[in-house]
Amino acid sequence: MHKHATYSIKEVERMNVKVGYYPILDMVLVFRQIYSVERFKPYINSLDNIINKMSQEEKEFVFNFGEGTRGWLHVLEKLIDITLHHTASTEELIVNIVKEPNILLRNERYDEQIKRAGENFKTLYQNYFNSEISKNNKVIFDKVMEISNSIDEHGVIDYLLSTSDRMKKEDESTLKFFIKPDHKVDINEITNIIVMPSIFASRNLTFWYNGTDYLFFISINSFEYQPIEPSDMLLLQTLALSDRTRLKMLKILSAGNYSTGDIAEKLNINSSTISRHFKLFKDVGFVDIFSQEGNSIYYSLNVKEIEKSFENVLNYLNDRGQVKW
Repeated sequence: MHKHATYSIKEVERMNVKVGYYPILDMVLVFRQIYSVERFKPYINSLDNIINKMSQEEKEFVFNFGEGTRGWLHVLEKLIDITLHHTASTEELIVNIVKEPNILLRNERYDEQIKRAGENFKTLYQNYFNSEISKNNKVIFDKVMEISNSIDEHGVIDYLLSTSDRMKKEDESTLKFFIKPDHKVDINEITNIIVMPSIFASRNLTFWYNGTDYLFFISINSFEYQPIEPSDMLLLQTLALSDRTRLKMLKILSAGNYSTGDIAEKLNINSSTISRHFKLFKDVGFVDIFSQEGNSIYYSLNVKEIEKSFENVLNYLNDRGQVKW
């Protein structure tokens, strides 16, 4: 058992932990962040480097393919399975995607996009990602070793908890993730965990799950929180309030309960854009689902969570702690 680990023997026996760097997963994280720009900005330099080089057509591919894959989450789920159960080099995986792109997604509605996806993956990796990853090889290797050593010393769950305040232990066996809809998991039921550094992650910790399999991206710039460093949740809360459209959406909700379509009509903005803004609001708890009528979901404002975010900002600013200027 790992030194200092607090999870159970059953967890250690059942859980498979895989630590390494998987370039295609990191590339799809980029696509996910570009597609959900409202939730992931500000970007870090390496991600900006990629975006600035991409053509408008390539960016349109990212958005269009995202529309058919639940914001690239279906692709991440497929790649989690491949990473866990199949040994393949990056080059071999790209060859397989080019030959059979429907391994990424099976959806007749998006057949034409799926056919082009393989070639797009190859081109994007060759033209942009390969060089960005190569110049960070040493940093990536050092981060993999740092992650591995920390997991050996503290256990995987305690290590992950030390990287972000977007997850916590409710009790010794329950892990809660601060996402919407609420997600809790019995630690003993987790089957596989992939932990990998990311040179493109905008947050300290980014995570997704598929069934009992979990994927955690750790930013290469990640750190143990110190008084000068804002937490992931604090950054998300301030991000939610830092956009003109989002502020107007909150103002509208302060007067009543509205659906995505209602607000899109009031602001004369595309409904899909409003939906992506709402996903950020749900991440930080600024809105609640009030009711649902048919396909329309009506949201209400959670004033207490907004007030708490302002309190968090003040606490952060007033907590000088051991900060050295």
